[in-house]
Amino acid sequence: MVESICKVEDSEMYRFITEELFSHEIDNISIKGMMTHFTYEEFHPNHEYDIINCTRDFIHEIFGGKQLEESYLLEKNIKTSSGKIISLKSTLEKINFFRSFYSKFEITLLEISNVIIQKNNKSAEAAFDLSYVATMEGSSEKQIFSGAGKTRLNRKVDFWKIASFEVPGLKF
Repeated sequence: MVESICKVEDSEMYRFITEELFSHEIDNISIKGMMTHFTYEEFHPNHEYDIINCTRDFIHEIFGGKQLEESYLLEKNIKTSSGKIISLKSTLEKINFFRSFYSKFEITLLEISNVIIQKNNKSAEAAFDLSYVATMEGSSEKQIFSGAGKTRLNRKVDFWKIASFEVPGLKF
């Protein structure tokens, strides 16, 4: 089976199958009911798609229901808005500290407005607009946060990791 995650023109998919995939050598493993599966993006990564998804997943991770103890989306060291480098552990502690003032978050808008990928495909930036409602801990009082945000990412082998971020309401 051959498929793609993102839209790929039929002519490009045909070219990929006939010019690249047919010459790709694989082991002949035949198990009843099983098939060999190929994804176009494993051969031709869609960096913009991956950067957008990494950014969205991170925002949802911040405002999810549970305390953050680890994150596969973040680098081991994060650059703060003041330019200081802090550890992943410290970053998660700061996020959790912010979250501790609120019992619930509801994202009302998350729109990625721009993705810039450096020519070397090793670093990128995603700009977004974010609005969310935070319910104060121990109260029904709500606070609304809204504004522009940004993630800066580095590519590690086959995936992107966030190296710094700016999220409305979350300052450190």
